[in-house]
Amino acid sequence: MRFRLHIVLVLLALMGGRQVTQAQEQHTIRMLIIMDASRSMLSTWGTTTKWTAAKQILIELVDSVNTIQNVETALRVYGHQTVQMENDCFDSKLEVPFRTGNALRFKNTMNYLRPNGVTPIAYSLEQSIKDFGEVKASQHNVIVLITDGAESCGSNPCEVVEELRMKGVVMKSYVIGLGIEEEDFSQFECMGDFMNIDNPSGIDDILELTLKKVFNSTTVRVDLLDSYQKASETDVVMSFYDSENNKVKYNYYHTINPLGNPDTLAVDPNVNYNMQVHTYPPVWKNNITVTPFKYNVVEKPAPQGSLRVKVRGDSFKSRINCVVSKDQDFVHVQNSNEVVQYLLGNYKIEILTLPVIIAEGVVIEQNKTTTIEIPAPGTVTFQRSADIKGGIYAPDGNAWTEIYELAGDGNRETLALQPGTYKVIYRYKNLRSMSATQEQIFEVVSGRTLTIKL
Repeated sequence: MRFRLHIVLVLLALMGGRQVTQAQEQHTIRMLIIMDASRSMLSTWGTTTKWTAAKQILIELVDSVNTIQNVETALRVYGHQTVQMENDCFDSKLEVPFRTGNALRFKNTMNYLRPNGVTPIAYSLEQSIKDFGEVKASQHNVIVLITDGAESCGSNPCEVVEELRMKGVVMKSYVIGLGIEEEDFSQFECMGDFMNIDNPSGIDDILELTLKKVFNSTTVRVDLLDSYQKASETDVVMSFYDSENNKVKYNYYHTINPLGNPDTLAVDPNVNYNMQVHTYPPVWKNNITVTPFKYNVVEKPAPQGSLRVKVRGDSFKSRINCVVSKDQDFVHVQNSNEVVQYLLGNYKIEILTLPVIIAEGVVIEQNKTTTIEIPAPGTVTFQRSADIKGGIYAPDGNAWTEIYELAGDGNRETLALQPGTYKVIYRYKNLRSMSATQEQIFEVVSGRTLTIKL
């Protein structure tokens, strides 16, 4: 009872604001619960069975919304009418039709149901079209699937859910898993917002989370467009800020679902958003308004290509930092031999070798990897018998320019230098005369080691 009271208070709080109340008064929320009654639901789960736990979840859900006038609930059950050996892939029935105040009918129905058969999830989802009936603008249809296992009849539930969304039958679907193994998560994540309960002690938390999502969220799909205006860009973090106070509301890692479409996310419809897409460099879309109980699509061009800085040969294993900038603005630091995506355009790359290699006007193109190849450095070890003052110089036309100041103390120092001709100019610290200055010219060869005695 304590949990049930808490959920009612949560729902009243979610529906109590002026904006939410006005929106809710214009819409009927229809929540279809699809219940797994396949044979496996009788298996032991902690100190109970999955079937007993599922019934608890079901009753708590409908009890929590039973007195809310614009919330209708219905129950479809599969796997309960025929035994498992018959492999009846059409064993699915609407046991409780849509109406408000349905809690007692749910309880009475669950008293005589018992798990028996197989798991026709896709067929049950298809039948939900008849359950919801004519789709009206005033309806906000959601599905909550409670199950302990994947489809067993060879169909694809993910394709059915996507079809329901595209036809506007369902705005959002949720999957509550009962002890599902992690390696099977991908089979459920494509069906909707997937929440798995590891053990019976996690039931209350999942129930509260489910109700919050159902009653205080709107579905949004973000299409990150490539240069061909296709929503193919992905695998980047998006931050949603409240446009009034500029505080972060959500962070989502953009994902393409198993059907090849951008995945949907849930946001509060009572907030206007500024969206930051964390590409290199980042892009923004401001003043985003989402419509409650609608399938909102937000488009933002973010065409990308890739950059790789390759060290020639296999002898050099260390990473070299590369500073990437665009229009004189810093963008990112990437390591050599990494492949990193950037927005299309021209970039300046500073490769922090000794000496620094600068590549200007590097072009990043759609769906292509631009590769900058540099030679592997050589390794030079400087040995000295006392502390020194000195530096490494590289030719710069007719002059010599210092590229590195040697450490003053220690017996040896090892550097990685790009192939070429260099000069070391130094004097021992204890010799306080300019005439004590010495210099050596040396040649660095890619991949080779050189020792210089000072």
